Amino acid sequence: MASAKCQISTWALLVAVFLVGIAALTLQPPWEGADETAHWSYIQELADLHHAPRRDVDRLSADIAHYPGPHPYGDTEPFDETGFPTYRSFHEAPVAMGAVAPTRYQPSDALNWEAQHPPLYYQLMVPVYRGLHALPFRDHLEGLRFVSWLMAFAGLALGALATLYLAPDWAKPSAPLMAAWPFMAPQFFLALARLGNDSLCLLLDGLVWLLVLRLTSRIDRPIGGLLPEALLLGVTLGLGLLTKAFFLPISVGVAAYLAFLAWRSAAPVKAVLGFTVLGVALAIGGGWYVAQYAVSHDLTGGGDFVALKRNGGLAAGLGAHADPVALVRGFAAMAATLVWTGSWSLAKPPEILILGPLLLILIPLATWLSRLRTLPPLAWSPLFLVGPLFLSLCYHVVAYLALTGSGASTPGYYLHILAAPMAFAVSLGWRKGIVLPALWLYTALFTVGLWTLEASMFSGCAAKLKVDPHFSFKGAACFVDIKQLAVLGHPAIAAAALGLAAILIIAVAAQWRPVLVSPGETMEPELTRL
Repeated sequence: MASAKCQISTWALLVAVFLVGIAALTLQPPWEGADETAHWSYIQELADLHHAPRRDVDRLSADIAHYPGPHPYGDTEPFDETGFPTYRSFHEAPVAMGAVAPTRYQPSDALNWEAQHPPLYYQLMVPVYRGLHALPFRDHLEGLRFVSWLMAFAGLALGALATLYLAPDWAKPSAPLMAAWPFMAPQFFLALARLGNDSLCLLLDGLVWLLVLRLTSRIDRPIGGLLPEALLLGVTLGLGLLTKAFFLPISVGVAAYLAFLAWRSAAPVKAVLGFTVLGVALAIGGGWYVAQYAVSHDLTGGGDFVALKRNGGLAAGLGAHADPVALVRGFAAMAATLVWTGSWSLAKPPEILILGPLLLILIPLATWLSRLRTLPPLAWSPLFLVGPLFLSLCYHVVAYLALTGSGASTPGYYLHILAAPMAFAVSLGWRKGIVLPALWLYTALFTVGLWTLEASMFSGCAAKLKVDPHFSFKGAACFVDIKQLAVLGHPAIAAAALGLAAILIIAVAAQWRPVLVSPGETMEPELTRL
């Protein structure tokens, strides 16, 4: 049974994570979450026309084009490439926002690039959209983000609490670090406290983790006693397939893990559980991908993959764009964007600053991998659950290079939908000492600094210029304009949430004391001190 300190730390950190997510969704102006315009248009079209957008046919909502406020930065200043005002131009010449609210779906000139996605998340959001329809865009979008964040947070909490209460005793001390995962990789908040189907992916993957724990702990039982969990796991993965194509590799990975578990338990016949899970998942969600293949000749229907096939395929593309440097840059960008990408304006800090939070994750992961052969089967589960999706993202890096000659277009923050197994692997590679806590302290300071710069940009003081993708204060006579933040968001709510979260984090961290130990010493239940 987990110690009282372990339980208190886990719950306190989860509450802190929830509060920081509230701060993220109330501080960001409308459309600043990545791809929010396309996700919102999908929901509006489904609500008003009762059908999902069609690939290469349906357009973004005209409401977005008519929105009078600033949009995320593009490549030019003072207006982005679509002619919308930016935060700085809005600051210098404010427009009367009034109570501009959504109308009814009408198409604009721009294609909806998210039409490739299955409809489950968007269908779930339709009643919320209708309930918030009369609100001004600021409040309307924050309400939609809040429901999305509830899904994402529930998935993170489910993973941490399942580990705390269902995992073997040796694994229970991982729960606090699993709850604290977003504080190790701060992009988590900007990736999940926004409008987008990744939130439902994380919720479903939290349930997947719970069921994997159950099957792992009960694998010695007769196969008939394991079927209920296996069937429920298949249903969960099937719903995932109806949410996003990421569940194709995830489903294969889960089935492979169950086969591995059967082999390690000297009961190979139980490998049938993996086939059962995969069969149920495909029976529920496989039809969507068959339909995608019939239309686009690609199972996922992903725009880059479809375009690559139309341009001769992977081999021909690599022959024309063979560039090892660009390939390495693509993999480096994928790693860096796991911990920080920023909001959709994509204003950058000096790249070297991202190294600290990246090392905070990579060092424990390397330690976990180095001792994996000596660990029990559950410790292998992140390899099977995360590995296939990671390899899929790596393939996208290669495919994008073949298509465009550039490797840097694959966000690593997609891996946050697998927060439970990712954080579990990190916890198993954690070591006492001063290096990792020092990196964590650096990551906290990094996060505070970058959030402050983002707030400065949203308020029109900082900017992202065409000649420089980094935060720029050239010509600005302010640092943070609270008045503009209040027009575009709710900074008072964000500040209150951050203040309460900081109190909880400090209270948990105050229990921890750095202790130097030998390199071979493993983490003990003292992990709960963080």
